[in-house]
Amino acid sequence: MTSPDPDDQIKELLNLLRREQAYEREQQRKLLSETPLKQRCSQGISLYPLDLKQQDIGLGGRPVLEFGVNQKLSGFQPGQTVSLFTLAEEGAEQATGVIQRVGEDWIKVYLNAPEAPEWLDDGKLGLDLYYDETTWRAISAAMERLEKAEHPRFRALRDIMMGLQKPKFIPERVPDVTGLNASQQQALTRVLQAEDLALIHGPPGTGKTTTLVACIEALLTRDKQVLVCAPSNTAVDLLTRALGRRGKRVVRLGHPARMQEDVWPWTLEEQFDSHPNGPVLKRMRREMIQLRRQASRFRRNFGQAEREERRQLYAQARAIGREIYELEQQMTQTLLDQADVITCTLVGAWQKVLIGRHFPTVLIDEAAQALEGACWIPVLKADKVVMAGDHRQLPPTIKSPDASALGITLFEKCIARHPEAGVLLETQYRMHETIMEFPSLSFYESRLQADPSVARHRLNSDLPEDHPVNWPLEWIDTAGCGFDEVFDPESKSYSNPEEAHLLGIHLNQLLAEADFPQTPVSIGVIAPYRRQVETLKSQLKPVLPAQISLQIETVDSFQGQERDIIYLSLVRSNEDGEIGFLQDLRRINVAMTRARKKLVLVGDSATLANHRFYRELHEFVEAYGNWRSGWDFSGSW
Repeated sequence: MTSPDPDDQIKELLNLLRREQAYEREQQRKLLSETPLKQRCSQGISLYPLDLKQQDIGLGGRPVLEFGVNQKLSGFQPGQTVSLFTLAEEGAEQATGVIQRVGEDWIKVYLNAPEAPEWLDDGKLGLDLYYDETTWRAISAAMERLEKAEHPRFRALRDIMMGLQKPKFIPERVPDVTGLNASQQQALTRVLQAEDLALIHGPPGTGKTTTLVACIEALLTRDKQVLVCAPSNTAVDLLTRALGRRGKRVVRLGHPARMQEDVWPWTLEEQFDSHPNGPVLKRMRREMIQLRRQASRFRRNFGQAEREERRQLYAQARAIGREIYELEQQMTQTLLDQADVITCTLVGAWQKVLIGRHFPTVLIDEAAQALEGACWIPVLKADKVVMAGDHRQLPPTIKSPDASALGITLFEKCIARHPEAGVLLETQYRMHETIMEFPSLSFYESRLQADPSVARHRLNSDLPEDHPVNWPLEWIDTAGCGFDEVFDPESKSYSNPEEAHLLGIHLNQLLAEADFPQTPVSIGVIAPYRRQVETLKSQLKPVLPAQISLQIETVDSFQGQERDIIYLSLVRSNEDGEIGFLQDLRRINVAMTRARKKLVLVGDSATLANHRFYRELHEFVEAYGNWRSGWDFSGSW
């Protein structure tokens, strides 16, 4: 049981955070210092050699570099921090950046520095995945302030969120908002009545984003400004887009390479253009770019005069860069003062431009996926906190086995400590009611209700509900088929090639049905193990009509998404009944609740039924009569 004493709670949290940080740092050190470059490349954590294809200037005047690549890019994803190095000059200082885009044979990187390194033209270039300490520095600073809690309002919030005090509510009448259902309206009322803390529990498909936008708009009728945060850039972008399209003055803070391009109009950098000093800033940037280009014409093997001219040109460019920085800081404060809503990630709330700013309300979305230490960063700036999320879906990713307790988030703790502050959104707008029923029973106390618009929707509305094409829920059972799992010692992941093959047979037969709809249909294939995803991608290559889309990925990749049809490959099949991290039922909840009209489970019930959840799930599907043995497809094996 967690001690009610805040000092004890903070000490315990700090201990866990330090373990996680130390583990991440050590893993990265081993990868980069103890692993040869060739091996790092084969493991997908380094790229070498790179061919510099293009150099440009992006948002904020940052250099943008595009490289041609001659190896697999599976380990490199947009938003990751990377380190650019050269082997042409021994001891050359590396340059960090953020991946913006990745293609089949190219990668585009935003550098963090105001200018590209001088050795860029010397060749022998490479990229390493980079361990970025920024997150941990921000968390450490926030934890230090959490311990001191010098500001009275923050101390009161800290004690409430740690369970020492009860949150207060003003019992005022809140007008109904058009377009909100009963539980969404209840959530809005709770947010407006709360003096300290409000919690919105949003299960899959229940319109959490719609509710949050309505809450923010209502708060802005009382408050000058709201700070909106989330642990992921995707969630921040979603709310930025929704609020911006409703005419709110939004400023999106963060690195442009980590944002989706359609939210760029709300970034500081883009809004500089409409600022009175915008033309001056543009002119100064053009001058700086021209000076850099002139300097880049010179090579080190030129004479002393050329080297000196190059040095002077770079010095002039840096001087203009400093002027640009000062002007941008002035413009930034003006734009932030005028904003209705400022949006950023949790760690982004620690950046310099927000120093000294305080907010009547801070709203944290996806709070159930956030490290507790990161949540305290924006809370430091709040008079009132609104957190939204679902602790029955994916938790934050914890890498250290000794820090697994970090999987219990601040949102989950607050829900348990202060149920009176929370509202469950009960009407879902995604799933057929049969798909919804078991997750509702298992995770949400059977409180979810399917809206009539989706309760009975099906793939082919011209066919009866009991037609096999329209079955909303199926289990293809591999028990007794001899489809054993395979462990890959290199990736430490599992696959089941024969199960993947069976899934492909079922998918191809479904697509070949004469009654399969001719309208657009989206299909997702999910596996909880990366190795099985790779197996499925290599095996499933159906000829898809133009109206059919297919995506094969892990559970994490499908978080927040939905598809008309979801196939879930459960992989594990062994004599010992071992199911590994399938015991984390939140992952399975996420996978199952991505489906809108049809969910097909493929797995070995004999192995899985050793766990109560899967045994009850198997019985549930059987009760609907939609269970089939893998042997039914043996003619196509």
